[in-house]
Amino acid sequence: MATLTSFFGGGGGTTYLPHFMFASSTTWSVDLDGQVCVHVIGGGGGGGTSGVAPGGGAGGYSRKTFNVTVGQSYTVTIGSGGAAGSNGSASSFSGSGVSMTANGGVSGPSGGSGGSASGGDVNYTGGNGGSASGSSSCYAGGGAVNLFGTAYNGGNANPGGSGSSCYAGGAGVGGNGGNASFTDYRGSGGGSNGAGGSVQRGNTILGGNKLLTVPFSAKGLFNFIPDWGCGGDVLAVYWGSFPLNNTGSPAGIGGGGGGGYGDVTAYGGWFSGGAGRQTGGFGGGGAGGGAAGGQGVIFVEYLSLA
Repeated sequence: MATLTSFFGGGGGTTYLPHFMFASSTTWSVDLDGQVCVHVIGGGGGGGTSGVAPGGGAGGYSRKTFNVTVGQSYTVTIGSGGAAGSNGSASSFSGSGVSMTANGGVSGPSGGSGGSASGGDVNYTGGNGGSASGSSSCYAGGGAVNLFGTAYNGGNANPGGSGSSCYAGGAGVGGNGGNASFTDYRGSGGGSNGAGGSVQRGNTILGGNKLLTVPFSAKGLFNFIPDWGCGGDVLAVYWGSFPLNNTGSPAGIGGGGGGGYGDVTAYGGWFSGGAGRQTGGFGGGGAGGGAAGGQGVIFVEYLSLA
């Protein structure tokens, strides 16, 4: 257990209330009275394992605000991300009359479905993984965790006919992953604030545009995140007989991975889907082609102290 202020220091004289992040199962013993918001995220589903592979669905999300007092204890269970071709497992937070569960995302044959959730003030089902078709090396993007009431899905890798070798973008918390519909090592951008760019021949494929702002309905929450990010870009252009394996900008927090050929890094940012055979971020679905889903996570965010 660690306070997030140790990760994201407060500079500029700003005072931060305590925030805790749990990435492994444990017991939380309350040592400060106050009001907390608990965010529970299940593990993401793994991407498909074949050469024509859908993306995994994201874990569910449950959020609840309540008061805690010194001496209470809560059981924290962190779900694992699904291995390639396997479902993610549930995360849960329980004790003192609270029982929250966020189920794991699914690894499915036509794009894994997102996990459901229960026990919170809000309970959202995660985004779906993208679909894949073609003859070989067609890898769809993973779904994103539904933090704000709209589920965003991984990009589809559907080159048409018997086409091969295309890599779709992962979903971000604010937009779908870009689709990949051409053959010959095409990549597409990850989603963030708006959908990622769909693949275009011979061009850099942009990720979701601009920085993601927290929706009005969630203002005052997620204060432990200093900046929400864009979806990942990728430059994966096919010229003649070889692809250019160059990355664009990586995904930021909440941004989906950009899809690219070969060794292009395309991990999803926190809560977002992976692309290009890479792992999702916390709770995000893994990309098709054998990628694991992102592990679950739980945040306890103090909103006020008594």
